[in-house]
Amino acid sequence: MLTFLAVLAFAICAPLAAAVEVPGDYSGYWSFSDEWAGYMGSALEIKGETFRYWSYSDVVTGNEPKQPVIGNVEIINGVMNLITDHVIYSKKWILVQSNNQEFGIFPLDNIAVIHIRNEKASTRMMSRVSKDNEPDGWPIMNAPIPTLVK
Repeated sequence: MLTFLAVLAFAICAPLAAAVEVPGDYSGYWSFSDEWAGYMGSALEIKGETFRYWSYSDVVTGNEPKQPVIGNVEIINGVMNLITDHVIYSKKWILVQSNNQEFGIFPLDNIAVIHIRNEKASTRMMSRVSKDNEPDGWPIMNAPIPTLVK
């Protein structure tokens, strides 16, 4: 059932992301909104074909990587892949947009989670941080909605 839901969601979302094929379209600063209900946060900076990633969590294993985590970005069929050997929140994202209006980037591995928990997709989506907040004070994690580009 979960596999079916993931395939169905991808089939619905893929056309939205299909036009985005170059890393430059994702370039910028990204953060979860303050709608996030967990005790963790993430921030992502994409510049061309590279990224930097910061996070915090109430779960501490002792194996956390030095921050920021640095890696490469590639876009395949509208899916942004963050390439790193480190564990990060998600390595596969799609840019969600409609009629040329950007809504954010959504982690593909969270489609089943929002369905099972009956959550709004926006609680798991990162939004681009507004020009007024970059790079001063960066990284911003779980920012109030006015901080984020709508």
